[in-house]
Amino acid sequence: MDSNELSQKVINEFDIFAVQIFLKCISLDEIIVGYFFGKKNENLEFIFYNFPASVQKLLPNINHNPHLHFKEDLTKTVNKLIPDHPEIVDRSAKLMEYVTIQFQKIGGLERFSKRLSYLSQLNETDEINMELLGLFDYWVEKKELQFTIEFFSAEDYSKKVLESAEFFPEKENFTNYFELSKMAEFYPLIDPIQGIPIDAFEVGMPLKITILSYPDKETESLVKNHYRIFLDVREGYLKPIEADIVSKELLTSKKDTYVLVKVRLIDDLCAYSIMLRSLKLSNNLTFKRNLLPPVPEEEDNIPSGEERVFPNKIKKETHVIRKLKEKARFKFADLMLILVIVGGSIALIALISDLLSKK
Repeated sequence: MDSNELSQKVINEFDIFAVQIFLKCISLDEIIVGYFFGKKNENLEFIFYNFPASVQKLLPNINHNPHLHFKEDLTKTVNKLIPDHPEIVDRSAKLMEYVTIQFQKIGGLERFSKRLSYLSQLNETDEINMELLGLFDYWVEKKELQFTIEFFSAEDYSKKVLESAEFFPEKENFTNYFELSKMAEFYPLIDPIQGIPIDAFEVGMPLKITILSYPDKETESLVKNHYRIFLDVREGYLKPIEADIVSKELLTSKKDTYVLVKVRLIDDLCAYSIMLRSLKLSNNLTFKRNLLPPVPEEEDNIPSGEERVFPNKIKKETHVIRKLKEKARFKFADLMLILVIVGGSIALIALISDLLSKK
């Protein structure tokens, strides 16, 4: 299928998606609840819990339950049930091991993600149902599957995560609140899988952001005019942009640690955001890794294409090859000597036998 054909059939446009699963294992009297979550066409994170069927009424509902809320509900339910049902831990560990092995058999998690992303774009729910059921074919024979899919743009997901934060520090309590009130407010783009925390960003580095609000019409006009190539003309808002970080300030609350981050939009015009320190932020940074030094090339490597064109080219022998050839010559000489001795002995014996027979 070419790109034009695909674009005509695409129903769901998204950057991030979540698949919530409720699998009733009829022949095993157990229930599997969990989810896949990640970026389109990239690796997914996943977790599944294996519950006894007797606790079905206590399990979170996957329908009409936003992923961030469902994820929190699932964690709370597991922690609540484990004291009375400790077998959940061992069953879930074995289930996760099984699922991991299944991904290895079908070519890896990223390949499964691309398949799931493609089917989700086309809204092929029957095909998705078959793919998900197929993962558990060797775990249980008789099963009933329910699943829901939630789609996010990168901006929407970032906003939902920030809005769901609890005990958000009040801006009015900051000593520099008056300064903030004169700035545009932004939120950073979040990458839930491969993102990095704000601690990894240094002052001067670019940060992907979306402008949330402006302090006044004049500031809004200046910013939109400066970033006009990123302006959505129909909707009238700026698409995600990159802006350099000018400062970071740690803020503490009763439950979490936040960071006040300021970025430069135009010259002295800045924007701010108060974000959780633990958020995984989208980035284009390339980190240096500790790699082993390259292996030095041997002189007797396999000839390249050009060397094969000129077969008469003399190639230097390595010390190892010379030793092997010398050993081969010595073995050949020893063999010839043995053959000569044996052959001479046989001829001598034949001569003596002939003389004796004549007598």
